[in-house]
Amino acid sequence: MSWARVTFVEWTRELPEEAREGFIEEVLERYEKVTGVSNRFAFYQMVSQLS
Repeated sequence: MSWARVTFVEWTRELPEEAREGFIEEVLERYEKVTGVSNRFAFYQMVSQLS
């Protein structure tokens, strides 16, 4: 969970301090339900170029 506190700074910046922990827990729980993987948060980064 500590990695999420540091990684989710932009997502939680506008939340009151007391709501941040619950928000992070909910995100991780929902992510696990969708992916079937716990304790890992994978993401893809796309780079695009307009031509």
